[in-house]
Formats: sequence, C-alpha cells, structure tokens
Amino acid sequence: MPETLENDQIAKSDEGPLSPTGVRALQIAIVIMTIMIVVGIGVVIGRIIYMGSSPSTLPITVSTGKLASRHQLALPKGAKVEQTSLSGSLLLVRYTINTSAGHAKAGVVVYNLAKSRIVSHIDLSAVGVPSGD
Repeated sequence: MPETLENDQIAKSDEGPLSPTGVRALQIAIVIMTIMIVVGIGVVIGRIIYMGSSPSTLPITVSTGKLASRHQLALPKGAKVEQTSLSGSLLLVRYTINTSAGHAKAGVVVYNLAKSRIVSHIDLSAVGVPSGD
C-alpha cells in the first residue's frame, strides 16, 4: 500500500508534466511551433512567387554574326531528312540513307548558320547494339 500513497501524492502535486503548469507550458510551446510553421510556409511560398516573377539572371548569348539569307548544306547522296532542330545559330539535321542492301544508315549534321559551315558530322550505326531477337 505504500506505493499507492506515493502515486496519489504525485498525482495531486502541482508539479510534473501533466500538472496544470506543465499543460500550460505545453500549450504555449504548441502555439509557438504552429506560428513558426505557418510563417515558414509563408516565406517559402513568397520566395517561390518572387523567383517566378523576377526575370532570369542566366546569361543569354546572342549571335552577333549576320545570317545569310541562303545556305547550302551538302548531305550524302540519297539522304532523306528525318528531322531538323534549331538552337540559336546552330541547325541540327538528322537524316537516313537507304543502302543497296536494303538497310538504313543514319547520320546527324550540325551546321552553324552564323559562320556558314558544318560544325559536326556524326554517322549513327547500330554496331554493338543487341538486336531485339
């Protein structure tokens, strides 16, 4: 029975985590943490809006070379243009060639429109690539 008396005395005391003083301190801590979370979320949303509305600070490169009105790009004989893409003054042309054996060869040409010259010519092949069989 002595243990029961100790437990009753602890429950009736005004100290401890579940006492009125402890509960009041816990309520204050919860209110402060809630305010901190709400303010933090507001700051994050404000920063996202600010970053989205400000102009980009990334450097933009502009070609100062004057583009000719006409260009001539020599592709291999029998080439069929499959796709073209333009990025700044660079033109990318993807093409295929049907060979006499019935196989298709592919290639890519990167052409600089500002300098009127081929930057790169890439032959694409399926060497070393496993077939679907």
